[in-house]
Amino acid sequence: MIDFIQLCRDYGIDYRIDVQGWTNVFCPYHSNGDRGYKGGLNNKGGYFHCWQCGGQDVKKVLSDILEISYHEAGSLLEQYSTDISVRTKLNKKKISASKIDLPMAELDTRCKKYLAGRNFDSDYLQEKYKLCGATLAGEWAGRLIIPIYYKNKLVAFQGRSLLSKERCKELGVLRYKTSSKERSIIDPKSILYGLDDCKEKYIIVVEGAPDKWRFGDNCAATLGTSVTDEQKNIMLKYDRIIIIFDPEKEAQERALKLGNELNLIDSKKKVEIIDMEKNYDIGDSSEKEIRCLKKELGL
Repeated sequence: MIDFIQLCRDYGIDYRIDVQGWTNVFCPYHSNGDRGYKGGLNNKGGYFHCWQCGGQDVKKVLSDILEISYHEAGSLLEQYSTDISVRTKLNKKKISASKIDLPMAELDTRCKKYLAGRNFDSDYLQEKYKLCGATLAGEWAGRLIIPIYYKNKLVAFQGRSLLSKERCKELGVLRYKTSSKERSIIDPKSILYGLDDCKEKYIIVVEGAPDKWRFGDNCAATLGTSVTDEQKNIMLKYDRIIIIFDPEKEAQERALKLGNELNLIDSKKKVEIIDMEKNYDIGDSSEKEIRCLKKELGL
């Protein structure tokens, strides 16, 4: 038996209880945009079933929703098993790294070409964000390595596939893969990427690292649409919170939900949800669009 309710709470997954014994979530595999709460996590059996597209591998479902590896998803299922002996054994293994060893040290030609294709200045990003190149083989092959710093200390890293979003989906490859808790000094989902650059009384909250790069300083990324309580608490340290998530329907719903939750926790904070009304991510916006947006926001 799996405690899917607690898992969803801990990892910021939207859920609903419609039928006893099931934890209903958004199905990540509907192409028509109408995903609703049709995905069902069966608490007793530990499996996933969508009322529209049928049964799916529960590990793959979790890896796609949380943007983690298939292996990490399997570890999560074991961790939230109500078998006390399993949970105790896994909890003993939760040892954070004392030092981060990045897969690569240099930003190679493939990564520079990928960044140039998205209209980023690779030299600037390498200097400011310490980006690294992709390895040719192994777990991090074909990924742009994104170091994650907190209080000027390297605490974790993320790898972004050099393949397009469409190609990743076609091949079943995760676009973003984050270092495991065992390979991280701090869990990346307990902080915000780029937080060290946020020194004003306001903060721009976006989804991914490229969105943060495009927007620049005073902007931080949640590294996915799922938002943890720790991340919400960080946001609430700012007087003005501006949330700009990707244009997809689910992302906009998550942004609205996040804004409502922040208002419920502290109604004195000024929380704004911005829909850029584009069909592409903020990371793919032009510099001119970002300048205009900042002007409209009074930044």
